[in-house]
Amino acid sequence: PMEVFAELQRGNARFSTGRSQRPERNAMERCALARHSPPEPSVAVVGCADSRVPVELVFDQGAGDVFVVRTAGSFLAASSLASLQYAARHVKVKVIVVLGHEHCSTVQAATEPQDQLEKEPQELKQLLKSVRSALDVDRLSKVQDRRAWDREATTMNVRGQVERLMRDGAIRERVETGDLIISGAFYGLASGIVDFFATQSMPKSTEPKLQERLPSSLETKRNKLVDAPADIGSKFSKKAAIAALGQPHRSTLLEAGFP
Repeated sequence: PMEVFAELQRGNARFSTGRSQRPERNAMERCALARHSPPEPSVAVVGCADSRVPVELVFDQGAGDVFVVRTAGSFLAASSLASLQYAARHVKVKVIVVLGHEHCSTVQAATEPQDQLEKEPQELKQLLKSVRSALDVDRLSKVQDRRAWDREATTMNVRGQVERLMRDGAIRERVETGDLIISGAFYGLASGIVDFFATQSMPKSTEPKLQERLPSSLETKRNKLVDAPADIGSKFSKKAAIAALGQPHRSTLLEAGFP
């Protein structure tokens, strides 16, 4: 699981620095993939339905590489939770990521006054109230900086979904035996960087600890890129990337294909 998680981080490092490697599959490769039924991806990602967060591209992966579930607000309703249970129990994925992102309109809508939520259609109202239940609205009301509020609200929601996954007995058992890693993540729309946090793992004794192989989060460093233009990846050099992400991430950048 740790190597799979590390490769996911390396894929995002390639994407965020304009060095994506995954080509579109040609006809022969698609036919081979179709014959391999079902596919056996090692990673499952529950992401937002927002069109600005294309999961496979963000992690520099291709067809057949990721088991993807997308819902508004990355929220685990009954069907999406069941999908991840299937991924963990039957597909035997080694990593599950709950991916939130900045400027998530679903999370923002969930913090509207209750009387506003009551005006929504029944299904949407239920979704927004469920997302709201994972948020500390009183705490958020004290955050004055809008950017900080946005990040805090989204990470609160993601942590709530990670906790919900950990309440599933079979999923928790796979985490405790070292066969599965669950992590929350925050995607910066402009920077392209994914910060990992709230990681649930129990490394097997035969494997080095994840944090010794690759930083599990760039959360405290991504602010250096938050004001960057959307096309920053195409302008990044290895030197600039290391400066922005931090020296400990050098090995990831080298493995991601920098000269």
